Amino acid sequence: LFGLSLKENKSLKILNLNEIGIKSENSPYLLQHFNDIELDELYFDNNKIEELGGVLFANIIKLNKNIKKISLKSCCLNSNSLMCIT
Repeated sequence: LFGLSLKENKSLKILNLNEIGIKSENSPYLLQHFNDIELDELYFDNNKIEELGGVLFANIIKLNKNIKKISLKSCCLNSNSLMCIT
C-alpha cells in the first residue's frame, strides 16, 4: 500500500527511507511502484537491499526521468548491481 500511495502523491518531491529495515527479499514489494513516482530525490541509505534491490534501482533510474538524485550508501550492493546502475 505504501508504494501505491506514493504513486498517487503528486506533491512529494524528496523521500527519505534511510534505515527502515528494507532487505533484499522484501525490496521488490516496495520498489515496484517507484517507476512512476514524481520525486526529485530518493534517499535509501543503510538498507540491506543487496544485488536484487540494486538491479531494481537500476531499472528505476532508467525508467523514471523525474528522479535527479538517489542515495544508496551502505546498501550491500555487489559488483553486478553496481554495473546495472552505471
